[in-house]
Order: sequence, then C-alpha cells, then structure tokens
Amino acid sequence: MTAPLNSVTINGTPAVGQTLSLAVAPAGATATYKWKRADAQSGSYADIPGATAETYMITAEDAGKYIKVEAIGTGEYIGIVLSAPTAKVTTPITAVSVSGNTRVGQTITAATTPAGATKTWKWKRASSQAGPYSDISGATAQTYTLADADTGKYIKAEATGTGDYSGVVESQPTAQVTQALTAVTISGTAQVDQTLTANPAPASATVTYKWKKSDTQNGQYTDIAGATAKTFIPTAAEQGKYLKVVITGTGSYTGNQTSAATAAVAAKA
Repeated sequence: MTAPLNSVTINGTPAVGQTLSLAVAPAGATATYKWKRADAQSGSYADIPGATAETYMITAEDAGKYIKVEAIGTGEYIGIVLSAPTAKVTTPITAVSVSGNTRVGQTITAATTPAGATKTWKWKRASSQAGPYSDISGATAQTYTLADADTGKYIKAEATGTGDYSGVVESQPTAQVTQALTAVTISGTAQVDQTLTANPAPASATVTYKWKKSDTQNGQYTDIAGATAKTFIPTAAEQGKYLKVVITGTGSYTGNQTSAATAAVAAKA
C-alpha cells in the first residue's frame, strides 16, 4: 500500500551562509529532494546543481534569489510536492569598522563588509569602553563629526542591512575621544600680592600649569619654582617681571598652549 506526500516546508533563515532544512508531511515519509532557485518569487525555478540533500547551505550565488524545495516520494510514498518559496535571500553584513582621528572636530567614517552592502547607520557613544552605548541623536550618516559632547567618550557605529543585505552589526569601540586645547588667558592685575588666574579653553579642560617669568616681554621665560596651580600670586621676586602661563592637556585633553605675557608686575600697592 502506498501513501501520498502531502507537503514539504522549508525552515531556516534565507541568508547567505545559513543552512535551510525541510520537513515533509506526513512526518517520516521517504522522499528524494531537489532544491531550486529563481530570480523572482513567482518566477521559473531551476534546479540548483548538486542540491539534493535534506538540508541546503545558501551560497553567494543565491543572493537576491528565492528558494524552493521539491520532494518526490519514494518507497511507500508517492507524489511530487513543492514548497512555498522563501523570502528573498539576503547577504549578511559581517563586520563594521570605523576609521579616522578621534579628536573633537574631526570626522570619522564607518565601513561595512561587504563594502557594497546597503544599510542604515546609527552612531553610539558611552562613557566607558565596555558601555552601555546610547544612540547619538541625529547621527545616522556614514560619517560623524565628533562634537564637544563626545569628549572623553568612546564611539561605535551600528549598521543595519537593508534591501538584499541583512543583519545588525556594531563596530569595535574607538579610542577615547580627545579634545585639543585652543588657548589660555590670564585674568587679574599683574601686581605683587594680587592673584592671577589661568583660564584654559575649553573651560572644562583638565590641564597642568606652569607659570613663567622673564625680564622682558619678548624675552626668554623660565619656570617659577613651585608655581603649578591654576592661580599665582606674584611676590617681590616677580616685581618688574613679565609673566606667562603654559598649560598641558591631561586626560581627554591634548596639546599645549602658552598665554600672552602680562604687563610688568607692579609693586605692591
């Protein structure tokens, strides 16, 4: 006595590198198989050479195609049944990289593997390399220009495949974003026993200080021993001298800046 095959279905994700499997009804029926592909879901399906097992690993040749499987009853089972088509086979995005200088004001660029993949972008940042990372508002292009708010942060790019590409993949985190010092000014009155204050730019910058003095405004400036704070109070030893301060970035801030010279330090009032 023979029994008919009722149906065959495909299980699995239709993406390059993934393995599809099949199930026949009734369960346990014996059959041979032919996997087929077509350019359109309702198109003409052609046999895939050598694809006659119960499973099929999707290859790059299947990208953008649709897959069906045909089951032909054997032994006590008769009939030929054809599965419904899969969704269009996609190519997964396998990697995302970020290149560029991680300094405020610089533009960094994301790239995917495969290079030609169609995708959407999200840039993310975190206070530590391990995260958690949160989306940067409005940052959805392939490039991102680092802003003041990114100082001290770590950045990732996330790509989501579209069209014939699939998957959601994040890059490795960038190095910590740094910001360059742009200036330093001195405020206060250049007079013995009056407090002078160094003002870095950006104002939030973490820096070290060195106060210096010279006999002439355009002369050679030498370090003032022990004068390494944000403020400096000139003593009689600085009377008649000109002062400058040099700042050096620390932490997330980089570079050195030297102030303009003060007027000659006046005598104590």
